Amino acid sequence: MMSKQHSLVIWDSNERCQSNNKHKVLWCSYNINNPRVETSIPQLVEDSADELKLQYLSLVYKLGEEKINNKRIVDHLEIKSDFSYWWMTLLTEKCNYSKSPQIDNIIKLMALRSWLEDLSYSNIVLVSSNTVLAESMKLMSTGLNIKFKWQKKKKYFKKESFIRYLYKLLPQAVRALIWLFHHTVSQWPLKGIGVEEWKKTEATTTFVSYLFNLVPSSAKNGEFNSRYWTFLPKYLTDKMINTNWLHFYIKSELLPNAKDAAKQIICFNNQKDSLQVHATLFSFFSVNVLKNTINDWIFLTRKCSVLRPAIEKQSGAYWPLIKHDYLVSIKGVVAIRNLLYFHLFREAISVLPTQQNGAYLQENQGWEFGFIYAWQSAGHKKNLVGVPHSTIRYWDLRFFFDKRSYIRLKNKDLPLPDFVGVNGNIAKKLYLNGGYPKDMLHGVEALRYLHLLSVNNENIFIQRKFASKLSVLILGEYLSRDTAMQMQLLYSSIGFLEKSFDFLVKPHPCCSIYAKDYPNLKMKITMEPIFKLLDYCDVVYTGRYTSAAVDAYCMGKKVITVLDQNSLNLSPLRGFSDVSFISTAKELADALNNMENIKNVNGQGDNYFHLDKHLPRWRKLLSDGANEATVSDVVT
Repeated sequence: MMSKQHSLVIWDSNERCQSNNKHKVLWCSYNINNPRVETSIPQLVEDSADELKLQYLSLVYKLGEEKINNKRIVDHLEIKSDFSYWWMTLLTEKCNYSKSPQIDNIIKLMALRSWLEDLSYSNIVLVSSNTVLAESMKLMSTGLNIKFKWQKKKKYFKKESFIRYLYKLLPQAVRALIWLFHHTVSQWPLKGIGVEEWKKTEATTTFVSYLFNLVPSSAKNGEFNSRYWTFLPKYLTDKMINTNWLHFYIKSELLPNAKDAAKQIICFNNQKDSLQVHATLFSFFSVNVLKNTINDWIFLTRKCSVLRPAIEKQSGAYWPLIKHDYLVSIKGVVAIRNLLYFHLFREAISVLPTQQNGAYLQENQGWEFGFIYAWQSAGHKKNLVGVPHSTIRYWDLRFFFDKRSYIRLKNKDLPLPDFVGVNGNIAKKLYLNGGYPKDMLHGVEALRYLHLLSVNNENIFIQRKFASKLSVLILGEYLSRDTAMQMQLLYSSIGFLEKSFDFLVKPHPCCSIYAKDYPNLKMKITMEPIFKLLDYCDVVYTGRYTSAAVDAYCMGKKVITVLDQNSLNLSPLRGFSDVSFISTAKELADALNNMENIKNVNGQGDNYFHLDKHLPRWRKLLSDGANEATVSDVVT
């Protein structure tokens, strides 16, 4: 038991904490020099991961169940019969990866609070530039009868345009209307594209996907070839099965604007003897859709101040960290965007003939719950499948809910697809451990990873064994800040390297990397497919999130993954003992200098994923209907 005379310093900075005799809690570092007086919050989170994860999911559940005038918040946000907008908010989405970064601080604060229960401090000093974290920690300290002081550090802001700066000063509601206007103008060329074909379709199977990640050579020839769905569209066409494809348009190098996207959709639909019908979500935009969107948005903005006291009370000390997500979800850009998508889906799905099968890329984003409601309320068959197209990560909270959310009470319940298409044993285990109903899981082949069937690890090893120089493949991240952190760590490790390396860099398609920014790195940038690049490397260096790490692991490559000390361990290989996790430049250099000591990887693709080029699980799901399968078929 600590004496009440002791003070605690909480160090929220990437700079090294100055040494003194005061006990220090490192908010964003795994690395402690003196265990006697230093404690790592990220390590505390990992040590109590299961408990903290459940605690956070329970908090979100309780927010929705909080009552005002004998009505739950879920009930107050009902926008259509038996559908609550609550399920589309950022609070429910829980995207700690990008949209809601303060979630990680909430979980860290939960860990800190639990740790403090066994100790006794009279003062807490927070060293941080994070204003909302300071507000939350002050509330927590007051509740624990501990004096609190905030030592504010200077915050370094990323340079931005003057217009962007002014935009951020505007009220949330004004920003929402500006977004709606800008989005409508920029997407306008897509209006009506593919709608006539959509209404006349003979297909009874519909897919919701992204007009992104297309194979360029195929797209130029008018052939739909998506890296999300890989062999499945061709398989269905070869079997003479008609299909509908509803796309979210996302700006890309291939399709830089909506006008080009419209041309591509027309090209797909004009393919001779095509069995596919393509449209985009915005194709169904109309005055009625706009009117319904604005009416529902006005309804939400009026609810904002009414519901806020209850949300704030239930959130307790975590309210300052939740406040922004609440406001943008109820009256800001997130609100008006989700409502627009909701009404576009209702329009698109309602004009389809009765569908036997439906499938969508599942990431549990807000729009997905609106789509599920639109599908089910339109009376289509109960064979709607959510398809996580990549890997499921332990700390990607979008894929997990409090177990009580899965109970079907027929009272504005959390919208769920009829089945989730789990692509392997790892994904199935994570879903089941999270409490997902077993009979709603259906095994499917991992479409994006079928190339692993052709891997010959022994040949790769022989090929690399006689290479003259050690080669490191760097796989970039989706977010620019993650890529910058990953590359800067590598750049900072140069002075510690004892060997000579060649660095082969593959950026994420959405985030460029430029060699000129890292002049002392002998690096070559390439956009070749990962499965080809892996043949020419000895080790793979990945960021905190990318699923490409699993490609490397399953192909038998040694993997080094950087941990972002400001966030949770979002690696899809978390918990794998034969993967090296590092968080400093020195640790990275040590790992590279001692590559021969990195554990040999025994990873095989069929241990992680369901792999079969004949797609028997997909055939079962789409032809027979998963609702007719036995339980043993469902969870295979």
